[in-house]
Amino acid sequence: MARTSVIVPIYNTENFLNRCLSSLKNQTEGDIEFILVDDASTDNSLKIMETYEKDARFKLYSFPVNQGVSCARNFALSKATGKYIGFVDSDDYVDENYFEVLRKHLEDEKVPISVAGIRQAMELPLKPQRVNFRNPKTPLQMGTICVWSHLFDRNLIFNEQFLEHTRFEDTAFTILMHMKGEKLSITNDTFYHYKGDNPSCYGRTGAKELSSILDRMKVADYLDKLGRKEQYLHYQERLKTTEILFLLSSVHTIIQSGTLEEQEDLISLLDIYTKKKYGDYGQLIDKTTFNYLIGPFYQDYLSKEKQELYNQFNVQTCEFFIRQKVKSKKEQ
Repeated sequence: MARTSVIVPIYNTENFLNRCLSSLKNQTEGDIEFILVDDASTDNSLKIMETYEKDARFKLYSFPVNQGVSCARNFALSKATGKYIGFVDSDDYVDENYFEVLRKHLEDEKVPISVAGIRQAMELPLKPQRVNFRNPKTPLQMGTICVWSHLFDRNLIFNEQFLEHTRFEDTAFTILMHMKGEKLSITNDTFYHYKGDNPSCYGRTGAKELSSILDRMKVADYLDKLGRKEQYLHYQERLKTTEILFLLSSVHTIIQSGTLEEQEDLISLLDIYTKKKYGDYGQLIDKTTFNYLIGPFYQDYLSKEKQELYNQFNVQTCEFFIRQKVKSKKEQ
């Protein structure tokens, strides 16, 4: 048995895998294992994995057919022996003291979840703090919804599973663990390096973004269904707020996708679905919470004058400005 288990799902990341696995091999955490699951890669990922077999800390598994990242993570959870469980994506890498700092932070703060800062194309620092998820007004920081920035106490996630065959499955898992664990602690003393320049993130079409929105709706419905179970009843309001923010965070990618007509249609679809599901959702979202998660993305697309106005108003006002931005593009 290891003190800390790190789960790494792998699929066709040969160009980044050595960097990822080397960062794990150099971890200062003394009692650690790495559960590597190759999801039937068609490139040289499996061969690269095999070069790390001499290090007994690396446990290698391979699927004969591609099953998806959630299936790989669920399988790895069944193999992990650690008291603490962490996750790393195979095209990312971490600082050498990453898991040691997270583990000590979790133990010192006496919480079931610790979260680290994230670096990507632009640094996304997380304000060090303890978060209580019983409070629906608790701001949701963008970095705290990604499973790979977390270290979990095994007792918290025992018998839990990732939602399979959809994107954003880690968001559903992480949000529910936040509810179940009630408290987490954030540190920016160490960093997870997220590969934000993946070519697949660019050149999105309206059709791809529609698929993305449909997957977000699927996750929101899944959370809503689970939120009605007895163990989550006292988090219903918090879950509702989180679901709305998660859905609205699609807007910044919509603005970058497809034609202007597609952008307008996608924003309208998102708005109609959210209002149908949650009613006047703007009344449910605290301004501070909205600004914390969504604000930085919107501000990328607004002029300085509109940013100043944005800072004075709420979600409906921001939606109006986004629509105006799309309209002005169409008129150009």
